[in-house]
Amino acid sequence: MSKDVLALTPIVRVFDACPASGQINLYHQSRESQSGRDKDVHDNISYESQSTESVDSTVTDTSSPSSTPDTDTIVVAPVQQSESQQLTARRALGSQPQRRGCGNSYFKYREEHHITLYLLRTTIKGSWNQTTRCFNVIYQEDIANYGLERGLLPTALKSQFAFRRTSQRSLWETFLKQIKDDSCAFGEIKNRIETTLPTDATPDKALRSKKKTRRFGITREDAHPPLPVVLFRAYNDASQGSNSSEGFVASYFEGHDSLPPPPNYSNYDLENTIRKHISQHQDFKSPLISTGSCLVKLMRRAMKASARANDLKSCRIGIIDTQKVAQDDGIFYARPYRDLFRSIKKLFPWRYSAEEEYLVWGSIPKAAILADLSLQDLLSFIAEDFVLSHAFDTDISSGRVEQMCRTLKCKKTLLSSELTAGIACLVAFLGMEINTLPAIIAKLVCEVLHGWFIVLPVQSREAWLAEAAVFAHNFVDSQECVVVGHEEMHFTAICQAFLAGARTSLKSWAAHIEIDQNRAQVAIDRAIKVGLLDAEERVAMLEIEGVK
Repeated sequence: MSKDVLALTPIVRVFDACPASGQINLYHQSRESQSGRDKDVHDNISYESQSTESVDSTVTDTSSPSSTPDTDTIVVAPVQQSESQQLTARRALGSQPQRRGCGNSYFKYREEHHITLYLLRTTIKGSWNQTTRCFNVIYQEDIANYGLERGLLPTALKSQFAFRRTSQRSLWETFLKQIKDDSCAFGEIKNRIETTLPTDATPDKALRSKKKTRRFGITREDAHPPLPVVLFRAYNDASQGSNSSEGFVASYFEGHDSLPPPPNYSNYDLENTIRKHISQHQDFKSPLISTGSCLVKLMRRAMKASARANDLKSCRIGIIDTQKVAQDDGIFYARPYRDLFRSIKKLFPWRYSAEEEYLVWGSIPKAAILADLSLQDLLSFIAEDFVLSHAFDTDISSGRVEQMCRTLKCKKTLLSSELTAGIACLVAFLGMEINTLPAIIAKLVCEVLHGWFIVLPVQSREAWLAEAAVFAHNFVDSQECVVVGHEEMHFTAICQAFLAGARTSLKSWAAHIEIDQNRAQVAIDRAIKVGLLDAEERVAMLEIEGVK
C-alpha cells in the first residue's frame, strides 16, 4: 500500500483531499464528467512518473460489478512497463503540443503598455498582426513573467485598444491631447519602438528590403538641390554640439582639430546617420547640424522646445549664409532621405516631413553667420510694433502645422504700405545692413511674406515702385549708422531686393528649395497678374542706366 500512497502524489496536487486508503471520492459527479477527468489524471501521473524515472502508475476505472466500490472512486495500482513501452510513451507524450499561455486572460496592462499600443496603431498603421509582433518583442520580459511564452494574441490587444477608447473615454482624450500638443512626448517609448521595428523582419525579408532601398535610392540632384541663399538655425543651452555666435560644431566632432570630408550622398552609413539624426535618438552624437529654410517653422519648433524646457531666454536663432558654409557636397537636403525611410515604414514611422530641413556636415564657421539674435527679443520686437503685432498675432507654437497654415491663410492679411515699412524694420532687426547682398535681403522678405501668408494686392507698376521705395527708406532709417552717400548708392538695389522677394513669395507654400526656371513659371504668372514683374523689370532698367 506504500507504493499506492507514493503513486498518489501527483493526484494530491489536483484534488483537495486524499484519504489514506488510496481512494479519492468524487462525491456526486456524473460518469461522463468522471471519465474525462480520469483521463487527465492519468496523463498527469504518466508524465510525473516518466520525468522522475520512478515506478509508473496508471489510473483504472473498474467496470465489473464485483470490483466496483459503493462510491465513485479512482483505484491506483502500480503497473510495470517494459523499456520499449516506456520509450513509446515518452515519444507520444513529446509529440503532443504543450499547453502554454498565449492570450490576454492573465496579463495586466500598465499605462506604458497602453501608450505603446496607441503609438503602434497611429504611427505604423499596419495590420494587427504586425502590431502584435512588435508589442510582444518590446515587452517580451513582461509577457514571459505571466507565463505567456508565445506572447499575446492580436485579438487580446485589439480588445484592450477598443476598451481604452470606449470605456475609459476621459483618460483616452487626455492622452490624445498630450500626444498632439507635444510631438516629442514619450520619446523613450518611441525610441524602443523605432529600434525594435528593424529587427522584426526575418533575414530574408530584411535582405529584400535592403535591395528595395538600393533600387529606389537617392540621386545627387535629390540630396544636393540648389541651396537657398540663407538658412536658419535655432538652438538653446540643451542643444547638442557647440553652438554660439562664433560658429557651430556638431557633437560628434567636438574637440577635433580637423574634420574629415563629407561622405558620398548614397553612403549607407550616412543614410543610417541621417535616420538617427532626424529621429532624435537619445545619446546619439551626430556629425550633422540641423538647419532650416523656413523662418516661421523654425520659430515654431524653437518656441515649442523652449516651452517644454521652460527656457525661452537661452533660445537663439542664427542666420547663415550658405555660400560661406562649405562646399555644396557638405549640405544634405533631409526630405529625400526621409521619403526613402518612409518607403520602409519600419525604418521611419514618424510623421515628421523634414521638407525644410538641411543637414550641414561637421561645422559652420563664424564667417558664414550673418546674424545671431535671441528668440525672445525677436518676439518682443514683433509684439511692440503695432502693425506687425496685428499681422503676426496668430499663435504659431500650438496645434499642428496644417492647422497653423489654415489659420494664417484664412486670415488673408493684405500687404499695405504700413506693413511694408514694418517688414523693412524687421529685416533690419534680423541683422541685415545696407551693404548686405540684395539676394539675402530678398530671401528674408520672401520668408516673411511667404511664411505668414501675406496676400499681395493687384496694383500698377507705379504703386509697386512706391512700395519698394517705402521699404528702402525704412530699411535705411533702421540702420544704426549709415555713411553719407551710401543710401543713394544702395537705394536701387534695396528696392530690387524687395520686389524680388515679393515675387518669389508667390511660390507654393510647400516649396522649400530653390526651384528651377521651369517650375518657377507658376510664380512668374502670378507676379504678372499682380503687376510685380513689370515693376521689377523697370527697377532693373534703372539700375542698368545708373551704372552707365
